[in-house]
Order: sequence, then structure tokens, then C-alpha cells
Amino acid sequence: MSAFQLDAGYNRRGLHISAQYQFHWEPFRNKRWMVCSGGGIFSGEWDDELSAGLMATAGLEYVMRDLPLNFGLDWRPLLNLYRNRGIDLLDLGLNIRYRFGM
Repeated sequence: MSAFQLDAGYNRRGLHISAQYQFHWEPFRNKRWMVCSGGGIFSGEWDDELSAGLMATAGLEYVMRDLPLNFGLDWRPLLNLYRNRGIDLLDLGLNIRYRFGM
């Protein structure tokens, strides 16, 4: 399964928005736990300056059985390519996703 994701987030560098393409699979033979990986682009604040760059994503998600919700933990390393160049390897995120179609 794959997904396209748009999100807004806040980390120690500042506020950012991102667009990502992710692949999901079920490694535990359990339809409730999924692993995801992918990548995309981001733009936003990086130490009080406008920035843009690339991001990768790796995460673990739990799919609710009777509700169209997913809960997850993501690791999102960022590579800033515009203006204040740099790498942020410690960007983590907790998420709640609404799932269209059960």
C-alpha cells in the first residue's frame, strides 16, 4: 500500500510544511501494525529563515480496528538545501491520521 501525505509540523528549527510519498507494509502478519518509509520535500522556518529541502520518513503505525484512525511514530531526517543549509537527523513526530475508506 502507498500514500501521499501533506502535513504541517513544528520542531526545534521552526514551523514547516511537507509533501511526502510513503510506502506501507505489514511485517508482523498482523493487519493492525504497519511500517512505513518514503520521502518528500519540505519548506518553512529553519532558525528564523525561510528554507526548503528534502526529507525522508520511516515510521511505525497502529491501525484502529473499528475506527478510521491510525496512530504513529515517525522519524523524519531533514536536509535543508535553500539558504541556511544543514541536516537535522533528530526530527521525530507523533501523529494521528484519519483513514478514508476502511
